[in-house]
Amino acid sequence: MPTKRALRPRRRRPLAVLTLSILALIGANLAISSPAASEDSSNHVAWFSRHYLMTKYGVSDAEAMRRMQLQWQVPRLDKKLSERFPHDYGGIWIDQAGGGIARVGMTNPALLTDGSLSGFSDKKHITAVKVQYSLQQLEETSAKLDHNLGAGLGRPINTSIDVPHNVVVLAEIGKSPTALGKLPKLENSSIADQFVVHRHVDGDLKIGDVKQSQASKTSIEPNRTCDPITCGPSMRGGLRLNVTRDDGTVGGCTNGFNVTRLDQNDSSTVDYMLTAGHCVLGDRHSGVQHTTHNGIEVGKEVEGTAFEDDSYPLDFALMPYETNDIRDYWLNESVHQHQILSTCVSSAGGCIDGDLLDSGSYEQLPSVGTVMCATGSSSTSSEGPAGWVDGTRCGEVESGGDGGIRTNICSRKGDSGGPLFWEAGGGGYATVAGILHDGTDTNSATCGSNEYSDYAPWGTIHSWLNQMQPGYDFWVEDIPGS
Repeated sequence: MPTKRALRPRRRRPLAVLTLSILALIGANLAISSPAASEDSSNHVAWFSRHYLMTKYGVSDAEAMRRMQLQWQVPRLDKKLSERFPHDYGGIWIDQAGGGIARVGMTNPALLTDGSLSGFSDKKHITAVKVQYSLQQLEETSAKLDHNLGAGLGRPINTSIDVPHNVVVLAEIGKSPTALGKLPKLENSSIADQFVVHRHVDGDLKIGDVKQSQASKTSIEPNRTCDPITCGPSMRGGLRLNVTRDDGTVGGCTNGFNVTRLDQNDSSTVDYMLTAGHCVLGDRHSGVQHTTHNGIEVGKEVEGTAFEDDSYPLDFALMPYETNDIRDYWLNESVHQHQILSTCVSSAGGCIDGDLLDSGSYEQLPSVGTVMCATGSSSTSSEGPAGWVDGTRCGEVESGGDGGIRTNICSRKGDSGGPLFWEAGGGGYATVAGILHDGTDTNSATCGSNEYSDYAPWGTIHSWLNQMQPGYDFWVEDIPGS
């Protein structure tokens, strides 16, 4: 069993402190003026996100940077408005197609004045939208539905709030005749117009079949500093994980990020890697599963619902390293600790490979319209289509209406479990939000216009871990000193 870390003391990371550190990091960019934004555009601050906005919407680099600066303010704005107007505030989302506008739902739009937005730049791109219900009302309705239908994490029915449409979404994750049989009564109740029923339909799981001869590589593609299939230490988000199945075939997935568990009694810590639960669960897996990267051992499965689940939106496997020596090899021998691999899929726009420093985690569902990025290890060696290049792709959040995070990012087989993150302010930082569950798979080397990928939110996984393992604290391991 892993024991206490001896290399450097780990500190307990309460959520409040972690949230403040993230907001402080993001806040570093809030006072940037237009001239500074132009200067920032010449380097690689949020390069992948800016490139997505420029390509998708045809905007200039300066406009793309403005939108990213606005995005970095949204969590703080959400917190301020929910505290100041609890009975009127209906949530916030970003309308990228409508000009990169932050839309603020308000039951009384007149309350959103310049005064209420003091401390925030770019006020002309923050506007109020009339809504019928406050976020507080919708949260109360969600709680009633949870109680009446037995909904919640790990159950076949899940509730979440669709902020732009101002409704609670009752998502049927599996077949549950008993719970759904109670719907007629609820549909005639006082909360009937506050919720809608949605059936979550799984897309293609992104675990690939790895060709035995290509479970590892001896070289990387030209002009790439590090390949997701072959990168050496440390173990970080975006690297390939191979899992041998019962029949001897190998499944290919992607590592999400590093997680630490702290024992509240003796302050000992255990290091874990996080990937998708369906990578190690199912009919083709019996007994304890083991993962490798480029032929080297990484982590081992811990069986039981406290450490793994393959239901959406709770699709995760929290796996400790095989031994202390293996852990030290992957975590202690490299300057790349606690980072997310960012790898170019082409050289267009001046893209440069590198690692993004992990600045912590985002516990809430990201707002619709938030630009997010993901790194995956799909390749032709894991059923990826010919011509597909593994690496980092970006898109935006389209909805969170079934408890997960739906984006328009495209993914392929082998990407399951890979990290979803947003490029935070300050340059070279990433805030993790979730890991890949499923999505469309066109088997094409290019991304289609109607593709989507669904991600299991880290906040959901974190809540489940806290519920199932009382007496422990969990956090996404970040850069030293953050």
